[in-house]
Amino acid sequence: PAAQAREKLAQARAMRRHNDIIWHAIESTPEFWTTLKPMEDGIVRRLWEASRKNRWEVFFITQRPATAGESVQLQTQRWLVEHGFELPSVIPLSGSRGKAIQSLKVDFLVDDTPKNCVDVISDSSARAILITRGVDEFTESGAKRLGIVTVKTVADALEILEQATLAKVNPTFFARFLQKMGLKT
Repeated sequence: PAAQAREKLAQARAMRRHNDIIWHAIESTPEFWTTLKPMEDGIVRRLWEASRKNRWEVFFITQRPATAGESVQLQTQRWLVEHGFELPSVIPLSGSRGKAIQSLKVDFLVDDTPKNCVDVISDSSARAILITRGVDEFTESGAKRLGIVTVKTVADALEILEQATLAKVNPTFFARFLQKMGLKT
């Protein structure tokens, strides 16, 4: 048992060193946040089009660390514009997403990090949608138990948001929508 514990500790330390090296490389790369590819082809433009059609207020809330070059906010705005979202509202923050979302009176959060979804449902009245691409079953079932909707893609999340928008004007549809999502009315 002691040898196994030492081995696990050594593995954890090696993983931490590896992560530190990666983050150092990211932070020293000029304009790093502008070099990323979207999670899905065309999804940023689709989000912008849906936000216009449905008159959504969209906020991109990020906790990205600073990198060499422009600010995180400016890099993220440029990236979003380049991929089709005109005039994005980007909010960099280091504190609670849930409190920020509550202050902004946001209805939904779409995120690919379980921790951020839990933070939001704990500190706000917003509903969370977790993108579970590559997430294990334990995480997905835990999210569902907490009332967090899980989807496989950003496109799936966008579909839910559009259905929720339709549901606002049709109370019967809204009740069916919430039931389908496993949420209470």
